Amino acid sequence: MAQAVRYATDQLVKAINLGIDRICRMLARQGRAIGTLYELSWMSLPDDENARKAFEAAANTAKQRMARHVENDERELADRMKKVVNG
Repeated sequence: MAQAVRYATDQLVKAINLGIDRICRMLARQGRAIGTLYELSWMSLPDDENARKAFEAAANTAKQRMARHVENDERELADRMKKVVNG
């Protein structure tokens, strides 16, 4: 019985690790694609300080919005986990 439980646990851990690896690879591909778009956008800007400032402001606004979404998602998840743990 213990051997069967250990085998099932090992298979579950292996499946979770494979899923994590796949997600990490997908995120890496997405990061490269976004980086390429960022660089192309930057390179296509006119040689104008105002255009560069506008681009940087837009990038900072996007970062702030994404950070807020992550914080909200983390807060929601933490609240759900508290309910599970506390009953």
